Amino acid sequence: MVLVYRVDVKSLAPAHRASVLALVGADDAALDACLYGVLYQDLSRVLGAALVSAGSGGAHAVGPIAVLEAERNRGIGTELLAVLKEQLPPGVAARFAPPDDHPRRAALVAFVETSGFAEGADGVYEYVTPSSGQRT
Repeated sequence: MVLVYRVDVKSLAPAHRASVLALVGADDAALDACLYGVLYQDLSRVLGAALVSAGSGGAHAVGPIAVLEAERNRGIGTELLAVLKEQLPPGVAARFAPPDDHPRRAALVAFVETSGFAEGADGVYEYVTPSSGQRT
């Protein structure tokens, strides 16, 4: 059974929390700073995660986004971002800054662009939810 869901990552059980931390390469402090996470889970195994924290101007700062290497190219990241975009309040932006030192930065940028994020003048990719009543 596959689940893709939003979760308060601060309240995850210790074993589940540890698997998310290992997957995204973050520490406890980074997880505690998150507003929420979107997880892709197959049975009890987390295959993908996107963490969201408070950004400037009310935006949701997305990152890191990670999918287990053996599970890539199956649409997991696309599903993570779809749920993340559905969870945004109307008119709120999600912003993602691809790390300059990411080993697959070009592929990561192409991925977020195909997921509806557009590059801003500051090099950060942004998705803005339609205003109330305009959701597609």
